[in-house]
Amino acid sequence: MKPLVGITASDYQDETYYMTKTAYINAILLSGGIPILLPYTSDFEECKNIITKLDGLMIPGGIDVSPLMYREEPLPKVNKSIRNMDLYEIELIREAQKQNKPILAICRGMQILNVAFGGTLYQDIYEQKAASLCHIQSMDIRSEMTHSVSIRTDSRLFPIYEQVKILVNSYHHQAVKDLADTLLPAAFSADQILEACESKDGRIIGIQWHPEALINTDYKTQKLFRYFIELC
Repeated sequence: MKPLVGITASDYQDETYYMTKTAYINAILLSGGIPILLPYTSDFEECKNIITKLDGLMIPGGIDVSPLMYREEPLPKVNKSIRNMDLYEIELIREAQKQNKPILAICRGMQILNVAFGGTLYQDIYEQKAASLCHIQSMDIRSEMTHSVSIRTDSRLFPIYEQVKILVNSYHHQAVKDLADTLLPAAFSADQILEACESKDGRIIGIQWHPEALINTDYKTQKLFRYFIELC
């Protein structure tokens, strides 16, 4: 049977419907999984039941993670976050870990993953002078490679990409600052922004770039999603 992969959905663009970008859905379908959309709710007690019915969890990109989630007040450029969505995804992530269900977290997903396990974020990598490269490329060229990333050879990610340096796309102004103790660094940009992290057993992976936009053109990205589906 094909594994069921839950993908969180939001209503931040229009409160009349929930959405998840088709690229995430297609990436799961093309890799052999069945995507199940998970609209966020304030009923966090249901998270245990939801994860029980799934074989894996994907947390996609999206709006900013609220700094309140890691005990900071927001800087001026952090002007769009949804508290219940943060809390819901955090609860799903923690429950998936408890039930040993694989997690693939992308962009915002990697950031909320880190926060869920006790880490912190740069609220704005430019205002806080953490980055010197372009990490926010134009949204109309989502599959264009913008900068390089160096993958640690001792990471679980390295056998997937089989290269120390790869090129990636990039759309983010927040990033991991203090990595959670339960996660390991897996890749960095040239200006030392953390671009990937993982659990020791490789069943949890965080990716800061957007592999879902590359799956149709990049063989190594296809391997990443197939690895996740095999875990599921």
